[in-house]
Amino acid sequence: MENRTLGGTLKEPAALRQIKQERMCEMQTLSAAGIRYLIVLNDLDGECGIRSIDIAEKLALTKPSVHRMIEALSGRALVNKVKYGTVFLTDEGRRIAIRYASYFDVVFFFLSQKLSLTPEDAKNAAVALLAEIPDERIGDMCEKMQDLT
Repeated sequence: MENRTLGGTLKEPAALRQIKQERMCEMQTLSAAGIRYLIVLNDLDGECGIRSIDIAEKLALTKPSVHRMIEALSGRALVNKVKYGTVFLTDEGRRIAIRYASYFDVVFFFLSQKLSLTPEDAKNAAVALLAEIPDERIGDMCEKMQDLT
């Protein structure tokens, strides 16, 4: 991106481009699959990282499927992947994962207890709902759900 000046063009400073890129990433919502992965990564998180095989087992998916999503999350700077398939949440990834995990707990409880959904249906519905509700509204929704329980 260039800014026009009287004397020609001026390149946008790298720091400003980085800030804009971070804001764009923050504004992009996660898919249901991305949210599901972050919740699982949060559950499995430890000092030694998370093995891809453990993610695959927890989600009942193949390692290639896990690899593709980890690459996508890495592209959004939410995880870092090192040799031998070990995955680490970045600070931002951990922050978002913790937030979604707490939202998931509230929505899952509401759907399973108040609407009598099976655990599997409540889990799938909770993740789908979190993916579809705008980020700025999820907190309000969860507060209202907690008030009803």
